[in-house]
Amino acid sequence: MVETNIHEPSDSSLLFDCVEVLVRLMTDARVLCPTIELSDHSRRAKRRMLNIQYAKRKRSRTDWYKDLIKVTAKTVRMAETAVELLATATPATCPPSCGCRQSRSSCGTTSR
Repeated sequence: MVETNIHEPSDSSLLFDCVEVLVRLMTDARVLCPTIELSDHSRRAKRRMLNIQYAKRKRSRTDWYKDLIKVTAKTVRMAETAVELLATATPATCPPSCGCRQSRSSCGTTSR
């Protein structure tokens, strides 16, 4: 191993990464199930992360953290709903391009 000067990630950057990854995965999942509700909170999460990093006072940093946690929780709830929708997807709910109208076993939603 070689030592590097890479900093450890902060809590705020990890929360932002979670929001970003979940939004990306839900966007991809909408191809399989167009009924998935998606609100992209990535921009808001990024602004909160940057505000936390550059906050001069602890009080303002705490307020930004509360909002970032709220945004992350909202995104996680949307992702959980998306997982439920994908688990219950049927050929009738798949887009026409899926080509699984004949049987559920040939639908790409069963393996995801």
